[in-house]
Amino acid sequence: MSNIERNLIKGYIESSKEKLYALLDDLYNINIDKDHEKKAFNILTTFLKENGFFINNNIQQIENTFIAEIGNGSKKIGFFCEFEVLKEGYTNGHNIQCVMNIGSALGLTRVLDKIDSKIIIYGLPKEESLPLKITLSNRHIFDDLDLIICAHPGEKTYESVGSMAMSIMKFEFAGKRASFNLNPNEGISSLNPIIKFLDIIQDLKSEFNSHLVNYVINCDNQDIFIIPEKSECTIGVKATDMMVLEKIKDKIIESAKFISKVYSCDFDYKVESEYMPFKKNVELIKLTSHNLKECGIINIHGPLSSALSLDIGLISHRIPTVHPYIGICENGERYGTIEFKEATIKNYAKDMMIKASCALALTAYDWIFKSSNLP
Repeated sequence: MSNIERNLIKGYIESSKEKLYALLDDLYNINIDKDHEKKAFNILTTFLKENGFFINNNIQQIENTFIAEIGNGSKKIGFFCEFEVLKEGYTNGHNIQCVMNIGSALGLTRVLDKIDSKIIIYGLPKEESLPLKITLSNRHIFDDLDLIICAHPGEKTYESVGSMAMSIMKFEFAGKRASFNLNPNEGISSLNPIIKFLDIIQDLKSEFNSHLVNYVINCDNQDIFIIPEKSECTIGVKATDMMVLEKIKDKIIESAKFISKVYSCDFDYKVESEYMPFKKNVELIKLTSHNLKECGIINIHGPLSSALSLDIGLISHRIPTVHPYIGICENGERYGTIEFKEATIKNYAKDMMIKASCALALTAYDWIFKSSNLP
């Protein structure tokens, strides 16, 4: 590894900071409306084209996704750029998340001729509402990658993140529709079994008290004079690992079978999405922490522990993944608030963004030369 090349990477990001700040502000200032995602897509892809990247749009026919590529080397380094906005704006910090990771990719382009690599940036909308990374991973979009870089803004800096396994299941109970006025005895209400089913789920919640279960109910009928034929519920289950998750799921499915027999009704279910816990790569965490400190981010906490379930979890079991959280808050702003959104464009956050971009680019650079020794 060459100190000259490391300095070139950092120097290039530093010299690009004004245009990165402008990109950050451009995203922040988009009006929050139905076209926001498209506008963000246009801003990001225009910026990347201007910086030498080749763009592929609407990956797998998913609107406003993109893949931006530069280089043709044998090592393939992926950077995740998440740009969904929430109702009150970037309370999730996705504007600075995008620019932080784009900045690190940009820095790596400065030594592209030295590192035999291809840099790939994935534009990912709908991050809050769809498990988009899981969808794309299962369609083999990331199969060729050797490393993934995906930093995220937070209240404090964490070297990595811990997350829970999660399964989202949909259950449908089918009874027999009838008029409450004319022939009530001929009907079989689908609500009765689903209510009893959820009573059992409530008992399971206390049995698996270190894990999490939540549910919502939908019914096909809102007319008090009609006995409903179909009702469904969506159940979310979280556990510390996949083995425990499977045990909880099995108990829930067995409970649904039992209830359907008791009430003489049909039931069906499907698993809508499944999240694996994030797999931490110890050697990559060490590299990332070292480079964060080298670039001026000194106060680094151990892995962030939370009830989060992340769609990057599945990918981390297939591809070495860097996923630190970078503290951008100078005055204790809380994640998910208007104050956090406003913090993303303050000078302190911009300074932390550039430092993080440098550290992430150096981590990718170091990994390219050390990868033969990493798991």
